[in-house]
Amino acid sequence: MRKRIIPLLFIVISFLTLKGNAQECPTLISPLDGATDVPVDNLIEWTAVDGIIGYLVSLGTTPGGGEIINRRSSGLNNFYQPEVGLPSNTVVYVTISLFLPDAPIKVCPLKIFTTETITTPPNVQG
Repeated sequence: MRKRIIPLLFIVISFLTLKGNAQECPTLISPLDGATDVPVDNLIEWTAVDGIIGYLVSLGTTPGGGEIINRRSSGLNNFYQPEVGLPSNTVVYVTISLFLPDAPIKVCPLKIFTTETITTPPNVQG
């Protein structure tokens, strides 16, 4: 009986250790996943994840794409502000990846939102 308990105990402890070290993916909080009419100058923001050493952000017009920005580091900041804004009336696919200490980069599931339609150019004062 004792011989069976030791291997089982080892398996349970190993599982709990691996589960405890697993990093959860962040939640998109601005804009919300699935949002519509998002302003083209919107800040992209997600929940912070503990225990990481950085984030990579990709924004694309295709699932998993990086047509807008491709694997741009935001350091430990849990936000990214696109420098030139986002395209109008476009579904934007967001991929956030996590830099983990002593582990491969973890790519999190896609999130999406749709930007607003801009019919008139913004009023620029010079």
